[in-house]
Amino acid sequence: MASDLIARFDGMVDELRRDPEIDVLHYLVRPPDPSEIEEVERALGYPLGAAITEFYEACGGIQLLWIRKTHEEYEERARLVREEVERSGGSFDEGWFYGGNNGDAMHPDGVILIPSIKRAFLDESFNNNNSGSGVVGMLEAYKAALADREAVIYRGFEMFYPTVNVAFALNGQPDPVLAAAYDRYEYDDSALIHFREYLELLLVSRGDAKRAFGFLLDSDRVGKVITHEDVGHWAPNE
Repeated sequence: MASDLIARFDGMVDELRRDPEIDVLHYLVRPPDPSEIEEVERALGYPLGAAITEFYEACGGIQLLWIRKTHEEYEERARLVREEVERSGGSFDEGWFYGGNNGDAMHPDGVILIPSIKRAFLDESFNNNNSGSGVVGMLEAYKAALADREAVIYRGFEMFYPTVNVAFALNGQPDPVLAAAYDRYEYDDSALIHFREYLELLLVSRGDAKRAFGFLLDSDRVGKVITHEDVGHWAPNE
């Protein structure tokens, strides 16, 4: 159940906080808003599938930022993150992190920034990309995808670094896969992973950005649909 999944995230963060080499700069589990799920699926015209909706029934998104105390810019980056969290009233503006050079300047070692379902799928200003033709209106893109089930619209979802993002590959079908890419294009160079396995990858890697995106962009996994067993058998230090 999704509530058990949130408990696992809580446990992972507790483990990070017990590590004397790691500073957990920010952790937030947003409260759920079931009305947003209905709004998004109504706007898209089809259900997103159980894995996505069950997650958002349990929470409204997750934010985790941590850094190793041995990082050469530990003090400066920790200060920047904490200042932004305070400025945002205890939350964190994912858009600020993704915009301009902000993420480059303060990027910590561990990053999980899962936005609300409404921001992820309906916010035109948030990390939106349509492969091959740039940013387009969401509803027009989905209408095209629904008319041609082979069409794929890449909808930016989360970023490991300002130059590496993860996007849903949408074609009007429930349970869409995610793919990773550098600079929001060339998703064909990535492994494909469903949302439930993606969450498992975040847990196994403890949100370690370099290891998680390295897993998806490993040349041995290009085009492969990642299973739960693949993630479970993966050694995060590979």
